[in-house]
Order: sequence, then C-alpha cells, then structure tokens
Amino acid sequence: MLILLKIFGSLILLLLSGLSKAVKDTIEHHYLISIFQKLNPKFWNHDLSWVNKYKDGDVLKGSAFWGSTTIFVFLTDAWHLFDTIGALSWQLVLSFWMYLALGLSTWYIILLVIAIKVVYNLAFHFPYTYWFIVKK
Repeated sequence: MLILLKIFGSLILLLLSGLSKAVKDTIEHHYLISIFQKLNPKFWNHDLSWVNKYKDGDVLKGSAFWGSTTIFVFLTDAWHLFDTIGALSWQLVLSFWMYLALGLSTWYIILLVIAIKVVYNLAFHFPYTYWFIVKK
C-alpha cells in the first residue's frame, strides 16, 4: 500500500509539471487566444510581463528588488512562476526516488532537493548569464 502512495505522489508531481509547461507555452505562444488574456496582462502576458523583474520595467535600471532577476524571479510573472513550479516538481520527484533507492533517512531528502536545485540552477545561470547573452 505504501508503494502505491509513493507512486501516486510522484504522478501528482509529474502532472503538476506537465500542467506548468502547458501554462508556460500557452502564455508565451498563444496568450491572445487563451483563457489567460482575461487576467492581469502585466503578470500573465509574457510579451509584457518579462520586464517586471526590472526597476520601473527598465533593464538599464537593474533589478526591481533583491533577487528579482535570479532567486525570486518566480514572483515577477506567470511564466517564471510556472517555470519554477515545473522544475521544482521534477526536482522533488528525482529527490524522492533517489532517497528511496539509496535507503537514506528522511532528513536526507531535504539535502537532495537542495543539491539538485543548486546543480540545476548553476547549469542554467552560468551559461545564460555569462555565455549566451552578448555583453556590450
């Protein structure tokens, strides 16, 4: 019975990840014909909301608040919120199954989540910030 509960929990997280991806793709590619067009466009319209992370919506003025372009970017618009939910869902599933496979005590799952988040975020942040964006 316990294994069914574990599998069910993982499936719920994977469904949440898929739903998050659907929201992201819809607001990025089909916002104007989506159910989200009725919601606050400054948060939901990807073409407008991406500037929320910057002070007064101006890239040249820097971050709107500490962490708004990095660790707390998920607070700035729907796309980043659902990106974070999707990634975190996968990270939790991976941590949970690693925890089970390795037979670790319960507290190790917290360390696994943190370790997976750090590796994932570093793998994104450094190329995105330092390699892929042309600096003038």
